Amino acid sequence: MYDKEFDRFAEFLEKEHGDGWGGYFSGCVKSAQKAYKAMESDNHSGASWNFASNVLCQALWGDRLAPIEESELKKPSEYPARYMIDKYVGWKFETFKDLPLSFYRITKPDGTTFFDDDRRVRFVVVKSETDLTNVTKEDKPHCLQRLLNDVADEMFPISFPYHFNNIFKLVFNVAIKDFGNMSSDNWYIHVISVVDPDIIVHPVNRFFHFYTHNTEDYSHVLKEIDRDTYEHGKGER
Repeated sequence: MYDKEFDRFAEFLEKEHGDGWGGYFSGCVKSAQKAYKAMESDNHSGASWNFASNVLCQALWGDRLAPIEESELKKPSEYPARYMIDKYVGWKFETFKDLPLSFYRITKPDGTTFFDDDRRVRFVVVKSETDLTNVTKEDKPHCLQRLLNDVADEMFPISFPYHFNNIFKLVFNVAIKDFGNMSSDNWYIHVISVVDPDIIVHPVNRFFHFYTHNTEDYSHVLKEIDRDTYEHGKGER
């Protein structure tokens, strides 16, 4: 019966967008219709429908479905550090053959080793002292992902078997001085809490200052600060 909804939607898109994009969009609807029919023919309902839908969505996004086992960590391949930041000088980053590029091993200069996954931490900005509505991904400081991952990693280090669908949400405030001059970053960040995959909130209350050290090579300094320094710094904008 729901088949008619797919047909009506495809027909609407063809009329709305004409022969070009209309055909493209209606083709996408037809593909979704095939997936729906396959799941419907297996008599999914309730919880099984939700579970199957989630698996399909993960597959469509190219996510790893089965957990990573430690025995899979073969043929590491080193790549240059992506962070021109004082804190990360000398850090060694390695990815692994046949594993997602978002997952990697990090070795610090003192030999300490840990694992990270850029996709396991989601960001929630509670309050921004600067309007970030029109900020593109390229404009955001390249340390932000690394910094916020560090906070989550310290509290919840990756262990094996590692499941890709265990998502953490990191809640923070941010204030930016000299916004718009990306060659002179000056960010004050308050990390408020981490929400784990079981929706349990873990207070953090840590403060950081990220700023440009050298405008010629865009090297940066990232350091942890106290609340007073944070409040004073963001108040000077």
